[in-house]
Amino acid sequence: MTAHWLLQMGWAETYVLDHAPAAGELTTEAEPRYPAGFVLPTPASIESAGLAAQLSSTLVIDLDTSLRYRDGHVPGAWFAVRAGLARSIPEMLKQQPGATRIALVSPDGEIAALAASEASEAAGGLPVAVLEGGMKAWRAAGLALEAGHTRMADPPTDVWYRPYDFKQDVEAAMRQYLDWEVDLVAQVERDGDARFSVMKSSA
Repeated sequence: MTAHWLLQMGWAETYVLDHAPAAGELTTEAEPRYPAGFVLPTPASIESAGLAAQLSSTLVIDLDTSLRYRDGHVPGAWFAVRAGLARSIPEMLKQQPGATRIALVSPDGEIAALAASEASEAAGGLPVAVLEGGMKAWRAAGLALEAGHTRMADPPTDVWYRPYDFKQDVEAAMRQYLDWEVDLVAQVERDGDARFSVMKSSA
């Protein structure tokens, strides 16, 4: 089915692997998160309890998806997309002038660690630390959570919101999705650059 759609989208060199792998060719291990030899940076870190005690003077930046940010984040934290930190950190600091440090938060702390050097460049001299263990550690410590799109340095367009992901007007979101789906063929026709040809079955 995937190959069928790719062919309709113009990817002529599409193949389906005709091979039944032997047991020795398969693995049940998780696929590696990073290339071989990559070492995760080890920036300064702060434990959950320490961050909780310093929230009033800390600019907390949540680098998770906007959907998970909405469902629960460190109280007072901002949602931001990593790619835009050079722009968004100065803007956040203007709106939180009392901040004396920056704390980066991500699900397990790894994305935050990767973004720490970028944040430091945009921090205007403020120290930057990563929440040790990320939101997993914060939740495990039983600390308070805040919900909603409360402080958005970037719009919530980083992930696709399914109709039932919305908290309000779910029926309207469902109808909007159905309208979009029904109009797909017409959208392709209106888009002069779209490459899509309907393949008829030979059966």
